[in-house]
Amino acid sequence: VDVRSFKSLALKSHHNRHVKADINGEIKASSMNVGEQEKFDLVHNEDASISLRSCHGKYVSVDKMGDLCASATSIGDAEKFELVCNDDGTISFKSIRGFVSAQ
Repeated sequence: VDVRSFKSLALKSHHNRHVKADINGEIKASSMNVGEQEKFDLVHNEDASISLRSCHGKYVSVDKMGDLCASATSIGDAEKFELVCNDDGTISFKSIRGFVSAQ
């Protein structure tokens, strides 16, 4: 399955928890189930990168320390990710700060 063709997705961390974006933009991998806060719209940018929009209408961005939040109102370099399909069927996201990981 090519996830690049998806319009939305839910993300599951290697901790077996779903990633969620709360109303304040905080992102954490803490959910056992997928609800609205665990779903992200997949935005395909003209430069072949992707961006993620939370159910609150904000874009996921990476800060200078490599931390993620979902509070951006527009797409810039910090809101763009390279979607990497791994051989084991998982996907990874690479930002301008490197690969994204769950703590």
